[in-house]
Amino acid sequence: EDLIADQLAEGGWLEGLEGFIDDFVTYPGAVLKGPMMRRVPALSWGEGWVPIKTTEVRPEFERVSPFDLYPSPDSVNCDDGAYLIERIRYTRAHLNQLRDVRGYSDDALEAVLRDYGQGGLRDWLWTDGERQTLEGRGHEWLSGSETIDGIQYWGSAQGLSLLQWGMDPEVVDDPLAEYEIEAILIGQHVVRCVINRDPLGSRPYHKASYQPVPGSFWGQAIAELMADIQDTCNATARSLINNLAISSGPQVDVNTDRVQPGEDI
Repeated sequence: EDLIADQLAEGGWLEGLEGFIDDFVTYPGAVLKGPMMRRVPALSWGEGWVPIKTTEVRPEFERVSPFDLYPSPDSVNCDDGAYLIERIRYTRAHLNQLRDVRGYSDDALEAVLRDYGQGGLRDWLWTDGERQTLEGRGHEWLSGSETIDGIQYWGSAQGLSLLQWGMDPEVVDDPLAEYEIEAILIGQHVVRCVINRDPLGSRPYHKASYQPVPGSFWGQAIAELMADIQDTCNATARSLINNLAISSGPQVDVNTDRVQPGEDI
């Protein structure tokens, strides 16, 4: 029990759950990702209580923005569709930490870092201008982006394609079979392509909607369900304000057509 509590605390469970709840009541769907096994820096103690920087693999959890998740058109949940795509933002430091990590291609990572250093791989996906405005970050367009966009793909791939990419033939025993994989594309470089480690092929995403819509991945949020009530309240408030303005003082109306010529109004 203490071990699980430590894993949740260190893996960002509470932060991810808070963001998930906020999305749950705001957007048509909320998504929580995890557990994802990641290699992270840690602090250990050597002889004489000298602090030593080490690395450890631990489960982590995070909230996924609905703006960054792209389910396939046939998806109803995170596991039944043909694929599930997430947009991920990396920094050069993050990519350097992935070098020598099992499942990642060092050659592809070095190519990404080399291309990024030469000014490539910035804004190679759709721009975030409208999203920045909605999230109160409209000023960010004034400064250059320091992140590298990546696309994480969860779905099936044919064994022949995996063999051509360079995957170990011992893992892909049937070239014509379909395998559930995880792949990360940055620009033109596939930095990661591995078989999904879950025995049932489940993807590490969990989705919920306040009001599910049968047959649809996205549901309805509170804001959408109460839109008609909100319109009624707004119309009532506007009429009330107009009436308050009219009744705040005497109102005089003079019809000039009924005034005698030369009369001093």
